[in-house]
Amino acid sequence: MKRPNPHRDAFTLVELLVLLAILVVLLAVLVPSMGRAREITRRALCASNLKQIHNSVTAYAVANRNELIICRGRGVQKAFHPANIHTFRNFPEDAKTDWIEALRSVDLMVGDKVDLGGGYMHYLPSEVWNCPSRDYQSQWELAYPQLVVGYQYFGGIYTWSNPWGNFPSRSPRRLGSSKPTWVLAADSVMKINFEWGGGRDTAYRDLPSHKVRGEAYPEGGNQVHMDGSAQWIPFQEMIYIHTWNTGGSREAYFYQSDLGEFVPPPEAYAVP
Repeated sequence: MKRPNPHRDAFTLVELLVLLAILVVLLAVLVPSMGRAREITRRALCASNLKQIHNSVTAYAVANRNELIICRGRGVQKAFHPANIHTFRNFPEDAKTDWIEALRSVDLMVGDKVDLGGGYMHYLPSEVWNCPSRDYQSQWELAYPQLVVGYQYFGGIYTWSNPWGNFPSRSPRRLGSSKPTWVLAADSVMKINFEWGGGRDTAYRDLPSHKVRGEAYPEGGNQVHMDGSAQWIPFQEMIYIHTWNTGGSREAYFYQSDLGEFVPPPEAYAVP
């Protein structure tokens, strides 16, 4: 009588190696797809953040003589500075109150209205001011002092400055005079100290926001216009339009169809 083989259902070494190879191939196919799906989700959340910023800033303007909240010095992106806000006496052209404290607050509920003296702004949690694809949280830099947020912001800019000159801006300043296609805020697609990923962590950590997988340069970025529409712009379509450092160590990119008097030279267009 033939004895049953106790190992007849076990895998052979060759079968195990084949199975392992199949699993490796499946992981190689699925992992990038899963990463891509996560990035697409983060892009959608990023666009939603920018829309919320638009809604809150324009709601503030409605209650504040149609004037938008302005960024530092009316000529800089990413940062908000107390010199732009406090009183008519010292800064009559900027006539703002301390809305910086509203952005810094962590005690208010989303949707609460913050009294800014000249009007109200709906409170936005700090997460809204940061791109979900970027490892960075908005913070107060004591050394300057200024509040640095995770997006570029263009409110109140009168002059675009870049290495090719100074030009009357096509950035929003007041609700009534701003065109629907003008960009209010955008992802921080910025090259710092002449390189992608350069600069101090407190302001520029993990830039640019949406990088090409495995690379340091951006794939593109979201931006929100004055009509409230948000749009994804491929990096190759972006333009170096405005900076606060025309020496070249702060290159900031976004896209806008209306550039007014500024005619970008070939070198102003984005390249990795």
